[in-house]
Amino acid sequence: MARKRHPTGPLWTVDDPWKQRVKKRMGTLDPPITPADLARRIGVSKSAITVLFRSETKQSRLVPKIHKALDMVDETSAVSAVAKDDLLKRFLRAWVDLTQAQREHLIATAQLLADKG
Repeated sequence: MARKRHPTGPLWTVDDPWKQRVKKRMGTLDPPITPADLARRIGVSKSAITVLFRSETKQSRLVPKIHKALDMVDETSAVSAVAKDDLLKRFLRAWVDLTQAQREHLIATAQLLADKG
């Protein structure tokens, strides 16, 4: 097996709440994905994912790839610059934990509310 290249780029904070959101998202996908599946999706070893989820790991370069692989809102993108509003931050955190059907329902409800405004 060829040695995999180490990720490059900026380091992102990977605190315990972030790790829990990622694990929860992995479990809500259909079908749910394992750490090994996530490793394959982002092109790293399974041990890199194991190390990432350890409590002593505080930073990682894998965050953007993980967000993309899990269809999570990338908090490192321009969205975070707009997310100064606490309500928007709360919404984005909730969004990543929703199933596709729940997201569709939420969008339809929001459109109805906007139309009544």
